[in-house]
Amino acid sequence: MTRPLVTLREWKIRETGHDLHTPADRELAKALSRHRLLVDERRQGLRLSARSWVGVVRFHAFDVHIVP
Repeated sequence: MTRPLVTLREWKIRETGHDLHTPADRELAKALSRHRLLVDERRQGLRLSARSWVGVVRFHAFDVHIVP
């Protein structure tokens, strides 16, 4: 089974219908928000704001790929 994938370019913002499902997801989002990826929980989904960083983030139910 393929995991859902969100692709995001550096310095861009994207809203998704995904949610943070576990306490570990929230801790990861908090740690990333300090330097690499701002993760804002919205009423319906997430707002992801990439900074100057390229990489992969694996949340419980989906992956985020940040590309140049």
